[in-house]
Amino acid sequence: MYLTVPRTVLGYPLSCGGRGFPRGDGRRAGTAAALADEHLRGEIATAERTWQLQIEKAEYEARRAEQEGLLAARPASGHPA
Repeated sequence: MYLTVPRTVLGYPLSCGGRGFPRGDGRRAGTAAALADEHLRGEIATAERTWQLQIEKAEYEARRAEQEGLLAARPASGHPA
C-alpha cells in the first residue's frame, strides 16, 4: 500500500522549488504543515488497520483449515479411532 500526500495544501504546492512559502505567511505554512501531518497520520492509521485485518483473516483461515483437516482425519463413523 502506498501513502498518498496531497500535491497542494492551502493553494501552495508542497514542493515550492526550494523557495518554501512566501514571506509573511508563517500561519498558513503552519496550518499547511498541520494539515499535511493530519493527512499522513490518517493514511498510516488506515494502513495499520488494513494490516491488522489481514492478520486476523490469515489467523481465521489457518484455524478453519486446521479444523477441516481434523474433521477429514476422523473415521466415517464419527468416532475417533
